[in-house]
Amino acid sequence: MKKAILCLLIFGLVFVAGASFAKSGKSEKNWIPQPVIPKVKIPKAIIPKAIIPKAPDIPEIDIPQITIPGVKVRENDEWALITLSSDILFDFDKDTIRPDAYKALNEIYALLIQRYKDMPIQLHGHTDSKGTEEYNMDLSKRRVNSVKKWFVRRGIPETRITTYAYGESMPVAPNTKKDGSDNPEGRQKNRRVEIYVHKLVREKPAKTTGDNHSKP
Repeated sequence: MKKAILCLLIFGLVFVAGASFAKSGKSEKNWIPQPVIPKVKIPKAIIPKAIIPKAPDIPEIDIPQITIPGVKVRENDEWALITLSSDILFDFDKDTIRPDAYKALNEIYALLIQRYKDMPIQLHGHTDSKGTEEYNMDLSKRRVNSVKKWFVRRGIPETRITTYAYGESMPVAPNTKKDGSDNPEGRQKNRRVEIYVHKLVREKPAKTTGDNHSKP
């Protein structure tokens, strides 16, 4: 008798559970819980940029080899900075180096292959604020690439030179006066090419071929 009652109870529970499951409309396949796979957040790679000091933070030095007015040389233990006005190199709104600028570039070239031999070079191009931001960015890019091509033609390895174009975004003087009028002197200072040399880094010497008899 007890066994009969127990069977009835078990049957009733199974029937109630089945009815509830059927009422919910879920199939056996859906009833089985699916594994939850958490999404993994992959952080974006952060590429550190070289910290370039501003010109006032590097003391200006006198280099006898530099004779062209408008070319300034600054130097500390880590960096050398050679600044020359774009007006020395280019005509207004042009990116072709003028022939009368070759003397200034030749003097700078001599520094780069003698005093700063095998050190990485960064060429930074800047403009004043005349024209649109897009146009000035393109002009500074074309001008700094012209300077790079000039040095490469003279024999400096292209891999040693990196170019950066900033357009009007990094002025060193106001382009306008306080009353809003034009400031030609300030704009002239902003039209410039900066040559940064990282003194702490040198190119690795090329590997030599042949047997090295000095090895044990």
